[in-house]
Amino acid sequence: MRGRSIRPGRLFTGKRRFFFLLIFLMVLLFLGPLLGRSGIDLSLFDLLSTIVLIQGAYSASQRKTFLVAALVILVPAVVLVWLDHFDPTTSYTLARYSLALLFFTLVAAAILRYVLTDERVSFDKVSAALCVYLLLGLIFAIVYALMEFLQPGTFLAGGQMIPHGDPGAFHGAGLGQAVYFSFTTLTTLGYGDITGATRLAKNLSVLEAIIGQIFLVVLVAYLVGMQISHGSDERPS
Repeated sequence: MRGRSIRPGRLFTGKRRFFFLLIFLMVLLFLGPLLGRSGIDLSLFDLLSTIVLIQGAYSASQRKTFLVAALVILVPAVVLVWLDHFDPTTSYTLARYSLALLFFTLVAAAILRYVLTDERVSFDKVSAALCVYLLLGLIFAIVYALMEFLQPGTFLAGGQMIPHGDPGAFHGAGLGQAVYFSFTTLTTLGYGDITGATRLAKNLSVLEAIIGQIFLVVLVAYLVGMQISHGSDERPS
C-alpha cells in the first residue's frame, strides 16, 4: 500500500492548515516581543503579522460564511499593517489593532467550532485546539495594548508607568509586554511585575485567567471523551 504524499501546495490549505497556523502563531508570539524598533525588526514583525492573518483566514475557510467574513476583514487588516509600517500614525495604529482584534476573534470562533465537531480526535484537531488557546492569549494582548494606547497608565511595571518609547511597551512592534502580561495571566503564572492600574484592567485580567483555566479543563475533557466514544464505536460488538 502506498504511503500518502502531501502536495506542497496543500500544506497551508489542507488538513495541516492548523498545524502551520500554530507554528506561525508561536513564532509571532515568541519573536515579536524580542524585536526592537529598527527598520528590519519592524519589517519582520509586520511580515509575520501578515502571514498569520492570511493563514488565519485559510483556517476559517471550513465554512463559507466564516471565510467570507474573514476575507472582508482580512483585506483592510493587511492594508493597515503596511500603512502603519510605512506611515505610522495614531489613527493607523488604532485601526490596525482594532481590526486585528475583530479578525482573530472571528478566526478563534471558527476554529473552536471545528474543534467541537463530533469527529474522531486527530492531529489536526489537536493543533486547532492549541491554536484557539494561543489566539485567546493574543486577543487579550491586543485588548490590553489598545487600553494602554488609549489611556497611558492603565498598566504599571514595577509601580511605574510604561514609557511609550520603550521597545517593550504595550503597543508597537511585537505588542511588547502586552503579550507577556497576557500569557502570564492566561496561564495563571502571575509574576506581578506588571499589574493593571484601573478597575477595568484588573477585571479583564481576572476574566482572562478564568477563561484560560476553563478552556483547558473543559476542552481536554471533551477531546478525551470524544476519543473514547469513537474508540468504543469502532470496536467489534
